Amino acid sequence: MENNSTIFKNSGLSKILLMLSIITFVFWFLGQTTNIYRFAFVGAIFEFLWLFMLLALFILPILSVVFLVREKFSFRSFYLYILIISVTNIFLMIFLNK
Repeated sequence: MENNSTIFKNSGLSKILLMLSIITFVFWFLGQTTNIYRFAFVGAIFEFLWLFMLLALFILPILSVVFLVREKFSFRSFYLYILIISVTNIFLMIFLNK
């Protein structure tokens, strides 16, 4: 017999977006809590990536809502977790100051 378990059957796109949202969260959290300009190389990498991360910060929640609606708001979808991580990241950016 075939086991058709539907626990976290997610596409490759949802896994990529989840990893991107985690990377974006870590990037902005470290940027807010540490002195990234202490070392010139780290500061240069941060300056190079900040625009891409800013775009990801605002595009990821929109994409996750669109795909979550397509999946009929399934709690087993990674898109729900992407939305939670992205909204948490935006709130941390607003309320967490150095």
